[in-house]
Amino acid sequence: CIKYVGGPLRSYLGKAGKTVLLEVLINPPIEGLATDVEELDQIDTIQDTLSIVVTEPEDDNDNEQEEDNKPAPVSAKKSAQHLGNSMGMEFQKVGGLDAQLDSIARRVLASRANPEAARRLGVSHVRGILLSGPPGCGKTLLARELAHLLGAREPQIVNGPEILDKFIGEAEKNVRALFAPAEQEYREAGDNSALHIIILDEMDAIARKRGSMSSDTTGVRDSVVNQLLAKMDGVKEASNVLVVGLTNRPELLDPALLRPGRLEVQLRVELPDLLGRRDILRIHTRRMKEANGIHADAIKLIEDVDTDLGIAARSEHFTGAELAGLVRSAASFALARTIDEDSENNTDENIGVVMVEDLEKGLREVRPALGKQDELLKMRFPHGVSAYSANMMRIQRDLKRFTAPFTSKSPRIQSLLLVGAGSGGAGVTALAAWAAAEASTGGASDYVRFITSLDLLGGGRGDDEARAAALVDKFSEARELSHALLVLDDVDQLCAGPGVGGYSSVMVATLRALLRSPPSGASTSSRGGGKTMQIIAATSRSDAACVTLHELFDETIVVPQLSEVAEVKQLLEDSLPADIVVDANQMAKVLMNRLSSVGCKTALRLVERAVVTASLNEPETSKEGSSPVRELEAILADSLADEVAANSLCEVL
Repeated sequence: CIKYVGGPLRSYLGKAGKTVLLEVLINPPIEGLATDVEELDQIDTIQDTLSIVVTEPEDDNDNEQEEDNKPAPVSAKKSAQHLGNSMGMEFQKVGGLDAQLDSIARRVLASRANPEAARRLGVSHVRGILLSGPPGCGKTLLARELAHLLGAREPQIVNGPEILDKFIGEAEKNVRALFAPAEQEYREAGDNSALHIIILDEMDAIARKRGSMSSDTTGVRDSVVNQLLAKMDGVKEASNVLVVGLTNRPELLDPALLRPGRLEVQLRVELPDLLGRRDILRIHTRRMKEANGIHADAIKLIEDVDTDLGIAARSEHFTGAELAGLVRSAASFALARTIDEDSENNTDENIGVVMVEDLEKGLREVRPALGKQDELLKMRFPHGVSAYSANMMRIQRDLKRFTAPFTSKSPRIQSLLLVGAGSGGAGVTALAAWAAAEASTGGASDYVRFITSLDLLGGGRGDDEARAAALVDKFSEARELSHALLVLDDVDQLCAGPGVGGYSSVMVATLRALLRSPPSGASTSSRGGGKTMQIIAATSRSDAACVTLHELFDETIVVPQLSEVAEVKQLLEDSLPADIVVDANQMAKVLMNRLSSVGCKTALRLVERAVVTASLNEPETSKEGSSPVRELEAILADSLADEVAANSLCEVL
């Protein structure tokens, strides 16, 4: 007999006189015997579809014939890979999620495909799935396709915040309304009722840990969680409901929701790998191929996974949504040619057809949100990083060793603190950004982010709890990638607060916990092993490093100030633009005569100001190099006088 979800149970004579119980979607619905037979012919081998086969009485001739036609045994690995296909499920719109689809087919759909065997084994149906992962990786799309292929009732797709209401009691009522149709049908039809799927997008908005929302003075959010728990696995349960929760912050959910019987199956939807990106590009260009809307060379570029020139290889860190955006961007360039038909670059071959150059433009136009930010990092050290002394050479060598790629069998996190000596201007921010850029361009890190105090104030609230939550969000996002590197600029300001020593106890405790919590899961990169995470923090306050911050980090590197004329001269020669001609040796002497030591950032700032001032006052003499020296002497003299005045003011106050 064939039992398909959403309709009654019907009996048919299977191959070789066998009766097979199968739960598949037959679309369009069964109308006649001829149509039913055509649908059954699409299943290649009934034995591969189900392991439970009930044999009806047969004569000996039929048995001999069946033995001759019996297919060869299929390996367990191959049958697992094709379990979804064996159930008649083909995800036409989902690519790069083979592992997740196999898990869903085995853990969620197998018991529904063979309810008699499940009942004999005493196995109940899975009532909940939790799909988590970065935004844009296909969680919602996977849930929609799952509902469509199961042949269930029209799924109820609800964004988490839509359940909340300004009136007390309405939010709980909205939760009960989601389950009401399924409960009504189950009371009327029992086990023969159709499957109802409820998709809760952004589930972390309504199902956070009870008691964790200090701003929820009414307790509505806790009541919503209690209502969800009761409906999913309460006293009155219905087996015809499947709840699919979607979130990119699974750690925020209430633990009671994650236990078996509720959101029992928890799957991570990660960034697609090389073959997954190829599959996603195939899906989004399928209609183009059918309509001859894409050039053959462009198809080859999409299919190429053996070289670094293929689109799949060059779209690393792209989510499924961003790959779809890449295809749309390429198509927009092709459409533009149909409008501008008079362009001299147009030919009969490329008008309205996606060409290779269109895909190249799309790659440049669409940038991954979780990708690298090399351009932004290089803006932090526009003059480069000069190895002006033996100490600086050693520091750069230590930073390269710290960010060097390594493979760890288990997840690992390591941290380093860069401390600038003196009163500031030592260039620790530029050094940290340089080390991160080197790791990014060299392939040691596949995710690099530069975090400042402004990044923690984006939510509008500036209290310690809000800033701590924002910092946790930054770390959580980095943990999604295999090899992440975070730069915490002015870490003393990140942790500033009303506590002891001018530091927030909440921020310090949060940072301490984050630096001791390695990322979970295995690496998806070619290096394999566990996930790794590296943290470089920078501060110009040496007192903060000695009192509070030093103990938080695994390593500490002190960046000294320049104290020799030769060091300043080398810095100026390495860092000043080629079109600025100055006497570097003379400028270095002036700096060291006035200042016993100076940070590299301060030295460059003073010299640049002297050159600009000289070019404005005496554009002709500035070319000879003597005027910038005089301007530098004047600037240093004025700075000394300003410093004396500031110190006097501070003494008065």
